[in-house]
Amino acid sequence: KLNLSSNRLCIITIYRAPTGNIDTFLRMSSLFISSPLTRISNNSLSQGIFPDRLKYSEIRPLFKKGEKTNISNYMSISLLTSFSKVLEKAMST
Repeated sequence: KLNLSSNRLCIITIYRAPTGNIDTFLRMSSLFISSPLTRISNNSLSQGIFPDRLKYSEIRPLFKKGEKTNISNYMSISLLTSFSKVLEKAMST
């Protein structure tokens, strides 16, 4: 079983992500939403259902070095939703 403690929700690093200001919301409301999020996550995983919205990411090019006009000088990064990051960290511990 997963445990999405309020401490885990509070340490979310705020990045520019597809979800906008949800990171701030998760931090501010972590004491109130950690228990329901844990229950929803455990039910979802026990039934083998992973929410479609958590499967998406925003892909952005990140410049490495060299000429900016050369496409091979870029690497792609994936911006994930905050909740999918929290769920992934909870599953790995």
